[in-house]
Amino acid sequence: MTLIKYDYDVIVVGLGPAGSVASGVLSRKGYTVLGLEKKSHPRHKTCGGCLSARIVPWLEFDLSQVAENVIYGSKIYFRDRCGVERRSSTPIAYTVKRENFDLKLIDQTRLHGTVVQENEQVTGINQEADKVRVHTTKGQYTARYVIGADGATGAVARSIGIRPARRLYRAIENEFVLPQEQTAVWRDTVVIHLGLAERGYGWVFPRGAMLTTGLAALGRSEVKLKSNLLYLNQTHQFGNGQFHGHLYGDVIPCFDGRRKRLSSGRVLLAGDAAGLVEPFIGEGIYYAVRSGHLAASVTAGALQNGSNQLTRYDDLIRRELFNEFRWALYTARVAYFNQQKTFDLIVAHPGVVNIFYQILQGIGKYDQLAGLGWHHLLKKWI
Repeated sequence: MTLIKYDYDVIVVGLGPAGSVASGVLSRKGYTVLGLEKKSHPRHKTCGGCLSARIVPWLEFDLSQVAENVIYGSKIYFRDRCGVERRSSTPIAYTVKRENFDLKLIDQTRLHGTVVQENEQVTGINQEADKVRVHTTKGQYTARYVIGADGATGAVARSIGIRPARRLYRAIENEFVLPQEQTAVWRDTVVIHLGLAERGYGWVFPRGAMLTTGLAALGRSEVKLKSNLLYLNQTHQFGNGQFHGHLYGDVIPCFDGRRKRLSSGRVLLAGDAAGLVEPFIGEGIYYAVRSGHLAASVTAGALQNGSNQLTRYDDLIRRELFNEFRWALYTARVAYFNQQKTFDLIVAHPGVVNIFYQILQGIGKYDQLAGLGWHHLLKKWI
């Protein structure tokens, strides 16, 4: 009998939310796990930092440890017109600094026994009959399975021939220090702006003593995004017509409607690497955490039964996430087509906002909007 030799049970590439969760769950189960991260934590991540309340049950730590604000309501604008303000009796979201949130996750996975190696970039992988060989800027390692959580342009997806998402949002954000007398005003409310981003939206999120403003758009030039973000900032009298500090930008890979595979042999993809970003509001962190749990569960099962395939992961993702993503994509296509009409409809039927709150809280789904006839009504208005 030939003894199969490998360095680790699992190698997790990328230690953002998806990778940190997956590696932590597997390490807690007693498997040997290597986590590879091309940067070092804490590190900046372009992100509004607004987590939907439904993420809470999927975290193994108390979110209040890193939450800057607990959000109970929103104001919805069309350009400079504020038409709807709605509140919930229970939290709909939490805002965090991504540096702190991601660091907390990676600290948790270290506590469970994951070997974490930062500042080491993966350059490629090769699948062999009984293991996977991972090549990095510092050497190579072998494992029985690999979880690719290395982002939208990561090396793992390229190495196994999986194309990135085609629906890409360009996002920019800016941060402002809040005057002390205004912190109470922004303590538990977010602002959503329509009419400033093509097939997307703008936002104002409070984060402790800071505010982050931003835009995410499909197919809009960076120059236009910058000018419209300045307009948004001026609407709220932020920055005196100038950006404050550094202007951050990134590309968000959203679900594009394709039934693409997310595993190949002994390798699977999670989080942004799998394009698991909801296409209406662009929420990715919750789905990164969810996919991290699913990836760990499937990989643990494979480790137990010695399988050389992880196709069960594809089945779970399609069943648990893709149907919701399809309704979210349909909502995005309808609602962003004519944003003024969408805004007018929300003003006329503000109860629709409550459905979105329920989605954020994990007790509602996008198909409820169809059940209420909202999509049909919106198309009729447009």
